[in-house]
Amino acid sequence: MKTLFLIALLAVIVCTSVNCENDNEDFVAEILKPRGFRVSIEHVRGTQEITFNGNLNDDIERDVTGLFTGTFALSDDRWVYENLDAHLSPGDNVYYRVVMTINGEKFRFWRQFHVPRDDQSV
Repeated sequence: MKTLFLIALLAVIVCTSVNCENDNEDFVAEILKPRGFRVSIEHVRGTQEITFNGNLNDDIERDVTGLFTGTFALSDDRWVYENLDAHLSPGDNVYYRVVMTINGEKFRFWRQFHVPRDDQSV
């Protein structure tokens, strides 16, 4: 157990020192009715800011501003980004980049979600 903790701590230190691109965070995407979407993530201690950049049916590049942009807001131990103006259709894909600032360090995450048919989930 102690060894596992030390390995995890070392991974965090290495990741923080090189500002790595992490793929293990738990983002939740939700389609809103009649239009829009929400992306959220659980609060991590030390988080100062989280920004969102996304495109509809087109990949998001590293430092390019997307069609959907904004800042997450902290609500009940979750950081939440909502876009109530997005017109999404079944079959669309939203590709997005999230930049989290935690204790002064920036971490970038690339994700996507699919807009399902009525009988499918995100």
